[in-house]
This record gives sequence, structure tokens and C-alpha cells, in this order.
Amino acid sequence: MTARENLPEDVIVYDPKELDAAIIGIGRRCGFEDAVAYDRDLLVKVFMDMNGWDREEAEEWISFNIEGGHLGDKTPIIVDRIEP
Repeated sequence: MTARENLPEDVIVYDPKELDAAIIGIGRRCGFEDAVAYDRDLLVKVFMDMNGWDREEAEEWISFNIEGGHLGDKTPIIVDRIEP
């Protein structure tokens, strides 16, 4: 089973399905619906691999096209992991 198949049916996921590799779980925010959580570094890697982009190009695209978008209460969450 893939991460997408394990998600609740009513959440928003990003296409293409290659981005599923960056799903790390479900996020919950006070006053909002549950939302899919994506790891930002994994998103960068997927876009670099898919498009032959360097890191800066992938980060800029994600910043403008994903992080800058609002899809309602179920807008996916982008997580920056912090190493201990």
C-alpha cells in the first residue's frame, strides 16, 4: 500500500503521484480539518529528480506554487524537519 492509499478519503493531496514519496503523515491544526503533511526536503528532492532542476530551482517552485497556495481548510501542510 502507498501513503496515498492509507490517507482519509477527504484530504487534499498534490499531484503528480510522485509527490507521495514526500508524505509523512496527517497534520492537525486547531480549527481546521486534518491535512496531509509533506516533508519539504523530500518535496525538493522529488522535484529535482522529476524535472532535472537544481535545489534552488526546486525550492523556488515549491515556495511559489505549493507553499503560496491556499486550498481551503484542508490545504496540505509543508513540514521543515529539525534535526536534534
